[in-house]
Amino acid sequence: MIIDEHLIHQISDVSIHSTIMVIFLTCFFFLISIRIEKHVAQEQIDKISKLYTSDLVLTPELKAKIISSIKLEKEDDSIEKGNNNILVIGYIFTGVITIMCIVINIVLYNISTKLNIGKVIVNNLITIIFIAFIEFIFIYFIGKNVDMIKASEINNKIYNIFDSYISF
Repeated sequence: MIIDEHLIHQISDVSIHSTIMVIFLTCFFFLISIRIEKHVAQEQIDKISKLYTSDLVLTPELKAKIISSIKLEKEDDSIEKGNNNILVIGYIFTGVITIMCIVINIVLYNISTKLNIGKVIVNNLITIIFIAFIEFIFIYFIGKNVDMIKASEINNKIYNIFDSYISF
């Protein structure tokens, strides 16, 4: 059974392109996206905190009472542990995909008489460079400025909580 050279080239191209995309997306997510999302979340928390504290006029006694009523808890490391597990799963997934791509392309290289894997890899790397550049620009100049928390929604929820305490 002879497989068409064009089909061999297409399968190789798609497998290499998919693998490079998985590697890029895994690295991009764990190295850049998480940091930006953390930054955005912190800005949103600061914005909400300032919304509720900027207009307050408190006496020193009332400030002390509020501060003493807030219980500081030790830092919760469960999120970090969970994220580390996700990181390991992401790297395992990327490794499996990469190994599958290597096996597929070794088989295709042995079947084909004209397959130039180096050329396929270079073409796909050029494509991913453009995609990475566009993604980077989008995240840093657009995605970073998204407001995810609606102050009015939080305001309404806090109002409802206080209202439920008062109405008893």
